[in-house]
Amino acid sequence: LEQAEQGVDYFTIHAGVLLRYVPMTAKRLTGIVSRGGSIMAKWCLSHHQENFLYQHFREICEICAAYDVSLSLGDGLRPGSIQ
Repeated sequence: LEQAEQGVDYFTIHAGVLLRYVPMTAKRLTGIVSRGGSIMAKWCLSHHQENFLYQHFREICEICAAYDVSLSLGDGLRPGSIQ
């Protein structure tokens, strides 16, 4: 909310990195190649909780609409090489 009030133009969020998908990345040779996706995956694992961006997605969209902020959905689990 604070950044929206300050007038940012867009947010990039990685709401698609869900706790249940993180174990599926274990066999990737390159791991999670998205920096934001990697940060969210580590957060989910360390807190044993679902991605808070996913849980609050509707509220984030409402904030973006109210402050005319564009929303970029970061591809946090884009293809990575597997063994």
